[in-house]
Parts: sequence; structure tokens; C-alpha cells
Amino acid sequence: MNNDLRAGNLAARRALTEEVWLEKSRIVQKRVMASVPFQDAAVIFSYVGFNREVKTEVIIAEALARGKTVCIPFTDWKGGFLTPVKISSFDEITTGSGRVPQPADREPFPLEKVNVLLIPGVVFDLHGNRIGMGKGFFDRFLAALPPSAVKIGLAFDLQIVESLTPAPWDVAMDWVMTESRVIQANKPELSK
Repeated sequence: MNNDLRAGNLAARRALTEEVWLEKSRIVQKRVMASVPFQDAAVIFSYVGFNREVKTEVIIAEALARGKTVCIPFTDWKGGFLTPVKISSFDEITTGSGRVPQPADREPFPLEKVNVLLIPGVVFDLHGNRIGMGKGFFDRFLAALPPSAVKIGLAFDLQIVESLTPAPWDVAMDWVMTESRVIQANKPELSK
């Protein structure tokens, strides 16, 4: 069932025209930047979107402009894990030999210092559960987070379903933000 949901949602996301994708991404990013967790965070972890994921460049630029520490994931493809790495500008991001944007540096940033994490996904539900790309990178990463870290899933409305059946190792998002709503799954007291 997860594989069917994943395939269908990936196809729907890829079908977005560039104009619609950019406009919906702009709205989601605006929601994130208006949220209390973003405004209060000293350290933000964010993916750098590819393949029609919700874009995050405006969020990253705003966080850097406000003097926040920004980390993006370094993906160890062989080891199967993600490491947060601090960046100071977009010049420190590369795609290397792959398609996924990564930090040029590989110096790990302490995970326990991260306040807010912006997490991609293929499908999210109303309880904050997510289906990713199926390789488990984010699942393993999220399991290592301190309980105080606020996890925000970024998605388009077309990626939201009523309910998913999470696996035992899945970590739910606290919030999911789309172009039309904010789903407060685990920490409703953080809303503005």
C-alpha cells in the first residue's frame, strides 16, 4: 500500500507545472517563516529541495539573513544515514555527482543543538505520519533527534491523506505545512 501511495504521489508532484510548483512552494515557505518555531529557532535544519519537492531556498535565505544557524543534510549513500552540516551561504551547496543538493563541507553539526527541522516527504497524514522515498535515511535521522526538536513536514495539499499506518520506527512530524493549511499533529501549543 505504501508503495502505491508513494508512486501515485510522486507522479502527481512531478505533474505540477513549474509555475504552479513555484507558487505553491512560495506559499508554504511563507507559512513556515511566519510560524513561531521558525521565528524562535536559533538553529534550523532544512533539506534543499529537488524533483518537485517543496522548495526551501527562501526559508534558508531568510534564516541566514536573520543570523540563524542553518544546517542541511549530507547524505552518506553507502552508510545509509544523514548528517547535519552547517552552511553560511548557497555557495556551500553542491549537487556533486548526484541530483540531491548537499553541503560541500562534511563537518557534522551537533544534532542536539538543532531547534527546528524542515523535513521532506512523499505522503503525510493528518497525524504527522510520513512516507518518504523508501530508503530510510530520514527515518534513521529522525529517530536520533532530541525530544525538544520541532519537526515540520513540508508538502503540497495533493500529498496529504487522512491516515497512514506508521511502521514501529517511524517518527511523526509535529506540524505539516501545505499551501492551504497547517496541520498541528503533536505540538499544537506552538501555533501562532
